[in-house]
Amino acid sequence: EQPLKVEPTQIQALSEDSPTNLPTTLTQLEEPKVQIFKVGESASDNRLKVTVNSFSFKDKITFSSSTNIGGQDYGSSLDFKPKEGYQFLILDLSIENLQTDKTSSISSILQFKVSDVDGYNYDYSMNTFYLDKSFEDGDILPGMKKRGNVAFEVPKNPVGLKFAFLFDLAGQTAIFDLKWTKK
Repeated sequence: EQPLKVEPTQIQALSEDSPTNLPTTLTQLEEPKVQIFKVGESASDNRLKVTVNSFSFKDKITFSSSTNIGGQDYGSSLDFKPKEGYQFLILDLSIENLQTDKTSSISSILQFKVSDVDGYNYDYSMNTFYLDKSFEDGDILPGMKKRGNVAFEVPKNPVGLKFAFLFDLAGQTAIFDLKWTKK
């Protein structure tokens, strides 16, 4: 079902018919109140508790591998770089299932979003898989917790970055302010 357009005259008619003091124009309507969380704080919907423990920026993600064949160690490494003019934003996240009887599923691609002050959204990076202690999608058993690192590609010198965690696809969202100042 599509939302209906509300005209200012409809709001005025409602306020005349209603004993409550409704605003008479659209400009008098209050903005929805959104609670913004800080890095280190936790947000919960009474099913899950999410915390942005810390964040950092990197110019590359290095994947290293080593193996031992016949007593001889062999190693290799690969560097993954973001697109031109971008860097990796690395978030250290914890997500805890507060439920005692239900398993919760987490999907980074569907539930993790990063945006800036201008409203631009930045992509979850598949290079997350190559991070040390990367966050693994999937089930969190009742009473259990998952922690790990997640990467996003963001512009260099970002302004007003925010991380949004969608508790469910129906709407409840926690917003974390990623305050950052150049050093």
